[in-house]
Amino acid sequence: MLFTDDIIDITDFDVVEYQYGVMRMNLNEELAMAIMVGDGREEGDEEKISEDHIRSIWHDDDVYTIHTDLDIAAAKAELQGTNTGANFGENYIYAEAIVNASLYSREQYKGSGALEFYCTPHLLNKMLLARDLNGRRIYSSVTDLAAALNVTAIHTAEQFEGLTRTTKTGNKTKKLLGLFVNLDDYHVGSTKGGEITRFNQFDIDFNQEKYLIETRLSGALTRAYSAIALEEDVTAVAAEGHTDQEVAG
Repeated sequence: MLFTDDIIDITDFDVVEYQYGVMRMNLNEELAMAIMVGDGREEGDEEKISEDHIRSIWHDDDVYTIHTDLDIAAAKAELQGTNTGANFGENYIYAEAIVNASLYSREQYKGSGALEFYCTPHLLNKMLLARDLNGRRIYSSVTDLAAALNVTAIHTAEQFEGLTRTTKTGNKTKKLLGLFVNLDDYHVGSTKGGEITRFNQFDIDFNQEKYLIETRLSGALTRAYSAIALEEDVTAVAAEGHTDQEVAG
């Protein structure tokens, strides 16, 4: 909302169009989050974007999204068996575990190809900082890392940080590490009247203009096995945290 005086006084630029631009940017971020991982709101929240309407890639059924667990312990055992621990640090083991998990999961992938990888900035940095004991980086650039992961590009999303989900059986907690997907396999559409629309209304009681931007969309992956969700099983960590909260309470 904007006060009428502000609209009149600000003459350097069109403040109304600026306001709509900010609102459109926020709408785009909301839609992007809903498409990738869900909007994060609890069930019953009146503002929640229903996953019956926009199905998030991360939470989609296994028929569409391949959910792959990262096994650090197995990777460490395999690499340490060749005395890798004497030459490489933990970041290298972590990076190799991610590369192995992503490449093996590609064997089930049936999407359009040309995958891109979406992850947190921390995960990307952890892989880029993998070094040997001489201080040489294993991956000298993001391009080298993308080649190792067999993706065309790597994008960071700080909004992914700390996201977890409970499996449908309810007995496992999975932490999201990253998503491999070609967004050409995700289709978004709307019926007539559901297009992005702008509204404004003058509130005479407060002498201000109120603005609204809205849309009515649906979206989902349309090809089977067309995305890969790389996750880490944190069930034990989540259970410990729950116990601590119970004790503290």
